[in-house]
Amino acid sequence: MPGAGVSALSHVENSFLLMSWMEPLRFKDTLPSHFGLKAIGHFLAIPCFFAAYFIVAYYPVRSITPMPVFAPDRWAPLLPWTVWVYFSLWVYICLPSTLIESKGLLKQYFRGAFWMAAIGIAIFIVFPTSTPQWTADWAGYPGTLTFMKDAELSRNACPSLHVSFALFTALWLDWLLRRIRATAPWRWGNALWAAAIIVTTLTTKQHVFIDVVFGVLLGGAIFAVNMYWVWRDQRLA
Repeated sequence: MPGAGVSALSHVENSFLLMSWMEPLRFKDTLPSHFGLKAIGHFLAIPCFFAAYFIVAYYPVRSITPMPVFAPDRWAPLLPWTVWVYFSLWVYICLPSTLIESKGLLKQYFRGAFWMAAIGIAIFIVFPTSTPQWTADWAGYPGTLTFMKDAELSRNACPSLHVSFALFTALWLDWLLRRIRATAPWRWGNALWAAAIIVTTLTTKQHVFIDVVFGVLLGGAIFAVNMYWVWRDQRLA
């Protein structure tokens, strides 16, 4: 019976979500947990990532391949003000840790983020890419957008790690919000924030559509592996 199948699937999903060591929690219980470790992890990880990212961008070891333009790239308008939404990723990516109370789970979150960054950087080394040479005169746009274009050199295009991290964070946050029984508006807000960040990779002309596609694939794959690690840790506990 179709209803029985849906019921069984829901039961499995809920069983995984509410593991014995992951009972539903309250936000005020999760935020202070391992606060020092969370702070150190973020304040060390993000600068280290940027250092590796810019070294690879500025000193490519192979010839750089411009990424092709598809219809969505022509449809997406240039919206300079969306650069602030684009930059909000670096706040957004810190949010999942505020809902994690377990050192083991925190380790898995950082582990997933590390491997996603490492795989992305490795791809940039082996297959350097850049966005197309757009016709826009960047000097005529707000300083923040111009600074970003000058700093990043429009390199390290595919996959878009901005997209990968946005999706990875969104999936983790949704999973964690369900654990604390957050209401639907919180989960919708999370999804909309992630979607907005992803869209701004096109509206700031930092990436093209194919970069977004591969960014989604990388972020989704790492999250799936992350969840397997979480499940395995629970089995071994």
